[in-house]
Amino acid sequence: MKLAVGLFALLIAFVLQGQFADRLAPSADWRPDFLFAVVLLAALYLPGRSLPAIAFLGGMLEGVLLGMNFGGFIVSRLVAALVASLLVEPLQINTAVTFGVGVFAAAVGQLIFLLVQPTSEIVWWLNAAVRQSVLIGVLVTALAPLAAKICDSTLLDEV
Repeated sequence: MKLAVGLFALLIAFVLQGQFADRLAPSADWRPDFLFAVVLLAALYLPGRSLPAIAFLGGMLEGVLLGMNFGGFIVSRLVAALVASLLVEPLQINTAVTFGVGVFAAAVGQLIFLLVQPTSEIVWWLNAAVRQSVLIGVLVTALAPLAAKICDSTLLDEV
């Protein structure tokens, strides 16, 4: 059931990102990445066997939206989800931890993406990666109470 919740959240993020992300952002540097945020929320609240599937699909859907770099998105999301789940495992989740893990895991994901899909405009990319990492951390922190409520539901444990 937890996998179904994660997949449904990815579907919602896919629609939001495809339809609204570009309209919300003044530039590509500030475009919200709802898919990446859902992958990191899954790492925080749905650890276990379903996490690699959610991270893989999140990266693939990002590639579908942009029409390129499927491998880079998939690998970066898998590594970022792993980093986030390893970081949060010994910690008690609160707002500061959620934001810190979100920003750090997003930055690791951005770095992995750079290593897999190199660019010639490294200064622009680093600037955009820092902005995106902070924005993803904010999204993860803002959506964390909803994710916690859904994932801590006894309904998920019963089914």
